Amino acid sequence: MGELSLSTLSQANVFFRKTKASIQEKQIVLEKISGKSYRQTTKVLADLAPELAPAEKHRELGNNKIELKIVITEDLHQKLQDLKSQFSHKNPSMNYADLLEILVNKAIKQPKPKKSPSAPAVTKSISVGLKRQVFKRDKGQCSYTNCKSKHLLQYDHIKSQAFGGEHSVANLRLLCFWHHKMLTEKAFGKYKDK
Repeated sequence: MGELSLSTLSQANVFFRKTKASIQEKQIVLEKISGKSYRQTTKVLADLAPELAPAEKHRELGNNKIELKIVITEDLHQKLQDLKSQFSHKNPSMNYADLLEILVNKAIKQPKPKKSPSAPAVTKSISVGLKRQVFKRDKGQCSYTNCKSKHLLQYDHIKSQAFGGEHSVANLRLLCFWHHKMLTEKAFGKYKDK
């Protein structure tokens, strides 16, 4: 076994008490931290028992300041470093508190998505099942008065979607091309190509 400093032995002692390690486990841990610095030992012990990571803490320092201690992953730490670099043109000596303030302010200023309970989602296409029901009800022919055409049939909304009509059996009908065109022009006017 290599050298162990008093600080690393102290860390190991706290670790052993918290984990209730057996003699064999203690020997393995001591071998792993042998010759390591205080920081290296901290990392080794954290890898062995991640559940012993320090809890988040905060304490008031006065002058409207609070000390905040959190444990983050190396990946998140790298992302924070990258963000500090991105914002360095605004503040070359930016610290984590400055960065956190910028990020929190941006998050608060973002508009919150609004749900519109009064406006149901409108789909453009009529479902196949609904088309079958309308086709069967209208006997596969134009439903306009005295027209029995089976040529160029189209599904038409009795109350147009533009006026709040919906896809439903009661609001759909089969029309031939000519009657569909006639009723559309009656409702919306003739299309004039410029």
